[in-house]
Amino acid sequence: MDAAEIRRLLDRGRASSAESAPTSSAGSVRPSKYSALLDPAGAEKLGIALAAVARDIAPSLVVIWEDVEDLVLGHIVARELGLPLVRIYNAEGLAASSSPIPAKASALLVSDAMPDAGPVRTAEALLKQAGGQLLAAALLVGSDSIAGIPCRSLVRANGAEAT
Repeated sequence: MDAAEIRRLLDRGRASSAESAPTSSAGSVRPSKYSALLDPAGAEKLGIALAAVARDIAPSLVVIWEDVEDLVLGHIVARELGLPLVRIYNAEGLAASSSPIPAKASALLVSDAMPDAGPVRTAEALLKQAGGQLLAAALLVGSDSIAGIPCRSLVRANGAEAT
Protein backbone atom coordinates (compact mmCIF):
# COMPACT_ATOMS: atom_id res chain seq x y z
CA MET A 1 0.00 0.00 0.00
CA ASP A 2 1.47 3.36 -0.98
CA ALA A 3 1.29 6.67 0.91
CA ALA A 4 -1.55 8.01 -1.26
CA GLU A 5 -3.73 4.98 -0.45
CA ILE A 6 -2.91 5.27 3.26
CA ARG A 7 -3.90 8.95 3.26
CA ARG A 8 -7.11 8.17 1.36
CA LEU A 9 -8.05 5.53 3.95
CA LEU A 10 -7.18 7.86 6.83
CA ASP A 11 -9.37 10.56 5.27
CA ARG A 12 -12.28 8.09 4.99
CA GLY A 13 -11.92 7.46 8.73
CA ARG A 14 -11.68 11.23 9.28
CA ALA A 15 -8.04 11.23 10.39
CA SER A 16 -6.56 14.54 9.35
CA SER A 17 -3.62 14.95 7.05
CA ALA A 18 -0.92 17.49 7.90
CA GLU A 19 -2.61 20.13 5.77
CA SER A 20 -5.93 19.93 7.62
CA ALA A 21 -4.91 18.62 11.06
CA PRO A 22 -5.54 20.84 14.06
CA THR A 23 -2.47 22.61 15.41
CA SER A 24 -1.40 23.39 18.93
CA SER A 25 -0.68 26.91 20.12
CA ALA A 26 2.99 26.18 19.32
CA GLY A 27 2.02 25.41 15.71
CA SER A 28 2.80 21.68 15.77
CA VAL A 29 0.40 19.21 14.17
CA ARG A 30 -1.94 17.38 16.53
CA PRO A 31 -3.22 14.23 14.80
CA SER A 32 -6.98 13.82 15.01
CA LYS A 33 -8.67 10.55 15.91
CA TYR A 34 -9.09 7.92 13.26
CA SER A 35 -12.41 6.11 13.56
CA ALA A 36 -12.12 2.51 12.44
CA LEU A 37 -15.88 2.27 12.95
CA LEU A 38 -16.56 4.69 10.07
CA ASP A 39 -14.69 2.55 7.54
CA PRO A 40 -14.30 -1.11 8.59
CA ALA A 41 -12.80 -2.16 5.24
CA GLY A 42 -10.27 0.66 5.42
CA ALA A 43 -9.46 -0.17 9.04
CA GLU A 44 -8.75 -3.75 7.97
CA LYS A 45 -6.27 -2.59 5.33
CA LEU A 46 -4.60 -0.09 7.66
CA GLY A 47 -4.34 -2.65 10.47
CA ILE A 48 -2.71 -5.18 8.15
CA ALA A 49 -0.25 -2.51 6.95
CA LEU A 50 0.50 -1.51 10.54
CA ALA A 51 1.22 -5.13 11.47
CA ALA A 52 3.56 -5.40 8.49
CA VAL A 53 5.67 -2.38 9.53
CA ALA A 54 5.90 -3.67 13.12
CA ARG A 55 6.46 -7.39 12.44
CA ASP A 56 10.25 -7.25 12.83
CA ILE A 57 9.91 -5.85 16.37
CA ALA A 58 8.90 -9.41 17.37
CA PRO A 59 6.65 -8.64 20.35
CA SER A 60 4.92 -11.35 22.37
CA LEU A 61 1.88 -9.18 23.15
CA VAL A 62 -0.13 -6.34 21.61
CA VAL A 63 -1.50 -3.68 23.96
CA ILE A 64 -3.87 -0.83 23.28
CA TRP A 65 -5.04 2.20 25.22
CA GLU A 66 -8.71 2.38 26.14
CA ASP A 67 -10.28 3.78 22.94
CA VAL A 68 -12.66 1.53 21.01
CA GLU A 69 -11.07 2.68 17.73
CA ASP A 70 -7.70 1.46 18.98
CA LEU A 71 -9.33 -1.81 19.99
CA VAL A 72 -10.33 -2.41 16.37
CA LEU A 73 -6.82 -1.64 15.08
CA GLY A 74 -5.19 -3.60 17.90
CA HIS A 75 -7.36 -6.63 17.15
CA ILE A 76 -6.31 -6.60 13.50
CA VAL A 77 -2.61 -6.14 14.33
CA ALA A 78 -2.72 -8.87 17.00
CA ARG A 79 -4.48 -11.24 14.62
CA GLU A 80 -1.96 -10.57 11.86
CA LEU A 81 0.97 -11.12 14.23
CA GLY A 82 -0.64 -14.16 15.88
CA LEU A 83 -0.49 -12.55 19.34
CA PRO A 84 -2.81 -11.94 22.28
CA LEU A 85 -4.27 -8.47 22.83
CA VAL A 86 -4.61 -6.67 26.16
CA ARG A 87 -6.46 -3.39 26.63
CA ILE A 88 -5.06 -0.97 29.21
CA TYR A 89 -7.18 1.81 30.64
CA ASN A 90 -7.66 4.41 33.33
CA ALA A 91 -9.73 2.92 36.17
CA GLU A 92 -10.63 5.99 38.24
CA GLY A 93 -7.07 7.26 38.24
CA LEU A 94 -5.36 3.88 38.43
CA ALA A 95 -3.89 1.95 35.50
CA ALA A 96 -5.60 -1.36 34.83
CA SER A 97 -5.68 -4.03 32.14
CA SER A 98 -8.53 -6.00 30.60
CA SER A 99 -6.78 -9.26 31.43
CA PRO A 100 -3.57 -10.18 33.23
CA ILE A 101 -0.39 -9.16 31.44
CA PRO A 102 1.71 -12.26 30.83
CA ALA A 103 4.96 -12.41 32.80
CA LYS A 104 7.97 -11.05 30.92
CA ALA A 105 5.83 -9.90 27.98
CA SER A 106 7.48 -7.82 25.29
CA ALA A 107 4.74 -5.58 23.97
CA LEU A 108 3.78 -3.46 21.01
CA LEU A 109 1.42 -0.54 21.78
CA VAL A 110 -1.03 0.03 18.90
CA SER A 111 -2.94 3.27 18.32
CA ASP A 112 -4.12 5.57 15.57
CA ALA A 113 -1.96 8.39 16.99
CA MET A 114 -0.34 9.29 20.30
CA PRO A 115 -0.97 12.99 21.04
CA ASP A 116 0.70 12.67 24.46
CA ALA A 117 2.98 10.26 26.32
CA GLY A 118 0.47 9.23 29.01
CA PRO A 119 -0.61 5.91 27.44
CA VAL A 120 3.02 5.03 26.67
CA ARG A 121 4.09 5.61 30.26
CA THR A 122 1.07 3.70 31.56
CA ALA A 123 1.80 0.73 29.30
CA GLU A 124 5.46 0.78 30.36
CA ALA A 125 4.51 0.78 34.06
CA LEU A 126 2.01 -2.09 33.76
CA LEU A 127 4.43 -4.17 31.70
CA LYS A 128 7.27 -3.49 34.13
CA GLN A 129 5.10 -4.73 37.03
CA ALA A 130 4.80 -8.04 35.15
CA GLY A 131 8.54 -8.17 34.46
CA GLY A 132 7.99 -7.19 30.84
CA GLN A 133 8.79 -4.27 28.60
CA LEU A 134 7.27 -2.00 25.98
CA LEU A 135 9.31 -2.49 22.80
CA ALA A 136 7.66 0.07 20.50
CA ALA A 137 4.47 1.80 19.44
CA ALA A 138 2.78 1.12 16.11
CA LEU A 139 0.80 4.16 14.99
CA LEU A 140 -1.19 5.11 11.92
CA VAL A 141 0.10 8.68 12.26
CA GLY A 142 3.23 9.22 14.32
CA SER A 143 6.85 10.19 14.70
CA ASP A 144 10.15 8.39 15.32
CA SER A 145 9.57 8.04 19.06
CA ILE A 146 7.38 9.06 21.96
CA ALA A 147 8.53 9.18 25.58
CA GLY A 148 11.75 7.45 24.50
CA ILE A 149 9.92 4.50 22.92
CA PRO A 150 10.52 3.90 19.19
CA CYS A 151 7.51 4.26 16.89
CA ARG A 152 6.61 2.58 13.65
CA SER A 153 4.07 4.63 11.70
CA LEU A 154 2.33 4.47 8.34
CA VAL A 155 2.62 8.25 7.92
CA ARG A 156 4.27 10.97 9.95
CA ALA A 157 2.33 13.72 11.71
CA ASN A 158 3.79 16.16 9.16
CA GLY A 159 2.16 14.19 6.32
CA ALA A 160 5.35 12.46 5.11
CA GLU A 161 5.41 8.75 4.38
CA ALA A 162 6.88 6.79 7.28
CA THR A 163 6.95 3.25 5.94
